[in-house]
Amino acid sequence: MPIVPVALNTGVHWPKASYIKYPGKVIFEFLPPMQVSDYKNKKEFMEALQDKIETTCQKLA
Repeated sequence: MPIVPVALNTGVHWPKASYIKYPGKVIFEFLPPMQVSDYKNKKEFMEALQDKIETTCQKLA
């Protein structure tokens, strides 16, 4: 079953370890589906998934 990664920019408006929430536009970006079977093992897949999500989140911020 494919995994659909989602990147968001909520960290800009809802900082980690803070109770203060700032107003603004939250963006959710759905990335192309990924197949676990396209990678050698689970670790390689998770690294690729994390890289795609983090790269896109940085662009959204």
